[in-house]
Amino acid sequence: MEHVDHIIVGHGLAGATLAVELKRRGLNVVVVDRDVADTSSKIAAGLMTSVTGKRFALTPDWDELWPEATEFYQRIERQAQKSFLRMGPSVRLFKDEAEREWCERRIDMLSGHVEDLVPSIASSLFRADCGGIQLKQAGRLNVAALLLELQCLLGSNFCSAQVSYEDCDIVNDVVRLRRLNLSADHITFCEGYMPEPNPWFPDIVFEAAKGEMLTIRCEQLTEQRTIHANGLWLAPFKENLFRVGATYNWDTLDNKPTAEAKESLLERLTVFLNAKIKVVDHRAAVRPVVSGRQPIAGVSRESSNVGIINGLGSKGSLLAPTVARLYADVITQGATMPPKYCVHAR
Repeated sequence: MEHVDHIIVGHGLAGATLAVELKRRGLNVVVVDRDVADTSSKIAAGLMTSVTGKRFALTPDWDELWPEATEFYQRIERQAQKSFLRMGPSVRLFKDEAEREWCERRIDMLSGHVEDLVPSIASSLFRADCGGIQLKQAGRLNVAALLLELQCLLGSNFCSAQVSYEDCDIVNDVVRLRRLNLSADHITFCEGYMPEPNPWFPDIVFEAAKGEMLTIRCEQLTEQRTIHANGLWLAPFKENLFRVGATYNWDTLDNKPTAEAKESLLERLTVFLNAKIKVVDHRAAVRPVVSGRQPIAGVSRESSNVGIINGLGSKGSLLAPTVARLYADVITQGATMPPKYCVHAR
């Protein structure tokens, strides 16, 4: 039976960033992943914004999370000699006068993060009668391309397989995956949403939501900033291609795109975009949101050999590097997870 320092189950943003962090600390890591196409990480927009939501709230801990995330991804870019992260301003268009007035009342709280909409949005394509703001700092991570690159860098330390909880046991402080003939000092589950409860973390409650996203072609559109409007985001993807998202469905948790979601996205898009578009792709996945809407990380009360990182949600690109570092401190230095992320603080 092959023995390594650490097994990570799942190669979404949580598992991939943890693998990078543990390898930096000299650990021999094997990642086991189902390696399927439509996961929440692989179809994620990878957006990082300082102001979010209907209430124009500042993203908590932005000033700490943003520099750590950008440095983390840029370090990978230098190593791979490829580009995954695009940084620059993004745009928020006001839905109506009430939204504009609400933002104006909060403008002092947003100082340093927003500015007037300059350069102006193309009035021939966008309906922006009520104006908008530009977010000075924003990022867009090509998550799917990043995960593929990190998978390649793992080489033979990446294993494409489905892990069942019944196949995992602990004997004499050694974790074993019997079917894979693999053992380790520690295992961390970074699986995202799983309908079956994890026996080492039975108290985790998911508030998961299915999200659907479109890829559209628009020859007229040259805007390179991400546009947030009418509860949607419109993000440049490739030449003449843009991604549009997203929907939320808490009742049907599967990866099957629906006609209803497609129609909803297109209707909401045409409220603010006046251009000829063609849908070229439509995908769906389940977001691994957990109760409390904050990521969770830590080791099991039953066994310190078993850990978890989950629930990164829509802010995963921003949160993953920090959560991975903090969790790696727990594993390698005996540190304690901050209460806001600790799996046992819920």
